[in-house]
Amino acid sequence: MSWSPVQRIFGSGGLILAGMAFATEGPPETSWTPRFIIVLGFLGVVATAATTLAWFVEAQRSALSSLTVWMLLIPVFGLVIGIVVLGERPSAWTAAGLGLVMVAMWMALIKQRIAGSGPPSVLCVACQPDEAVRD
Repeated sequence: MSWSPVQRIFGSGGLILAGMAFATEGPPETSWTPRFIIVLGFLGVVATAATTLAWFVEAQRSALSSLTVWMLLIPVFGLVIGIVVLGERPSAWTAAGLGLVMVAMWMALIKQRIAGSGPPSVLCVACQPDEAVRD
């Protein structure tokens, strides 16, 4: 098995960081409680694998120029989860930032009716040239 240069760089970087962490912090202490195992499974299956699968399925069906805009909702969901689950109370600045994110999404997702506006071409993995532009 041969590793690419990128795999070597990231792999060696991870090994160096793990070695430094072990040297400064000692061996990791993990309490394998049922709650920890459930959370670890959720993070591995739902939060990572399912969302990655959903992203690539949508990348085949949608224009990437509109699909990437939805990534602006990542901090919004983090904020909402913090409010609902942890009982956090956002400040006025946080609410203003949330409003700016929503306005930015709206501006990015509305259809541009001005000739020549928008990206020069629509990036879509599975689209045919005629399918890429939708009215």
